[in-house]
Amino acid sequence: MIPGVTITRPRGEGLYVSVRGLGPQFQSTLLNGSTVALNDLIENGGANGRQFRFEMLPAEFTSSIDVVKTPTANMTEGALGGNIDVKTFHPLDVGNKTTLNLRGTYTSQTDKVKPNATVITSATNASGTFGILAGAQYWQKAVRNDRFLNFGWNLNKFTAPASGGLAAGLYTPTSHAADDRDGGSQAHLGHGVGAVEAERRVRDDARHSRDPARRRL
Repeated sequence: MIPGVTITRPRGEGLYVSVRGLGPQFQSTLLNGSTVALNDLIENGGANGRQFRFEMLPAEFTSSIDVVKTPTANMTEGALGGNIDVKTFHPLDVGNKTTLNLRGTYTSQTDKVKPNATVITSATNASGTFGILAGAQYWQKAVRNDRFLNFGWNLNKFTAPASGGLAAGLYTPTSHAADDRDGGSQAHLGHGVGAVEAERRVRDDARHSRDPARRRL
């Protein structure tokens, strides 16, 4: 846990990060030192923000995350909350290695198990000056939303003896709808992610890299 950092978890998945009480649209999110953002509709609001949806980047692809609550002059400007730099694995650091992760996600509310598969492979040349890393993930999860919706209020509707004889001044719902355990709405979340990085060491203290990534929701 980091003091002053809050993670919003809709449907149980870490989605947005707030720093020092400021919402996700006030953070500067970096991926390997480069600015990234997703123009997403801010929940419960009508404005579009620059916040980053952290579900876009699988945890298995991440080597470390630096959270700077007080940015310094040499950092990317524009963050009222803080700078969040997500660092992925690099082939020259990993070496020749392949990792496969298979698991299932069980949700008790839906009583279903959905698959999760991740594979990361890295290869470098004999001199350790050039390497390629590729990773892919497929993930699914079943969720259920339980809601009670009310569409208005009546005043003093049941004050007459024949209607219940309630005391005056009480408000009662006009109409409502409920999604419960038997009739609740279910959704199947899922995504596929692919990422590739090519890295070259030009000297002991300098590296060049290219790391495109693609995600499908």
